[in-house]
Amino acid sequence: MKKLEKTAGILFLLGIIQIFFHLPLGNLFLNISTIIIVVLYLLLGFAYFNDINFKSIFKFEYLDYHSPISKRRLKFSAYSGLGLTTIAIGIFFKIKHYPGASVILILGFIMVLALFIALYLKKKENKDLFFKTIANRFAILSIIGIVFMTTNLELTSLKYNFPNNPELIRSYVKMSKNPNDEINVQEFRSLYRKAVAEKQRDN
Repeated sequence: MKKLEKTAGILFLLGIIQIFFHLPLGNLFLNISTIIIVVLYLLLGFAYFNDINFKSIFKFEYLDYHSPISKRRLKFSAYSGLGLTTIAIGIFFKIKHYPGASVILILGFIMVLALFIALYLKKKENKDLFFKTIANRFAILSIIGIVFMTTNLELTSLKYNFPNNPELIRSYVKMSKNPNDEINVQEFRSLYRKAVAEKQRDN
């Protein structure tokens, strides 16, 4: 499952880069990687962070009384998977301009804060590779999430890729102020598709 996580991470970053430069396959990479992250962290997080291979998941040996993996650790893994998934979905929503992106990210950050407080209060466990592994993933996703929350990368991207199209920029700013207005959204999408088509034709 570690190879799957690496693949998802690479696709996620490639998707963000492709979307920033308005290149093809960006949305496809982002969609596939987000689905993998949701499955790996949310549904299989309890197994992944405890090195339980896929075949052993359905044997339920980790639930035995004599299992070296405690119930508390399994719960902590599941909670961590939920937190990581929340931040990943928040980033996905932010890139896609879906409503509620900021709320989802803030919720994810609250879960991260609660996690780090728990790790700080238990310094002995904090030295465990298990906890460091989870903390590192939270740190990476949180940094990406904060960047998307505090900067308007989409506007920067539009100005960079379409410097001679002020109408498209104005349409984006108008849509950003009222993202729930379907007319503004459709207007921006129409202008964007036209701008991309013209750019591809010129190239």
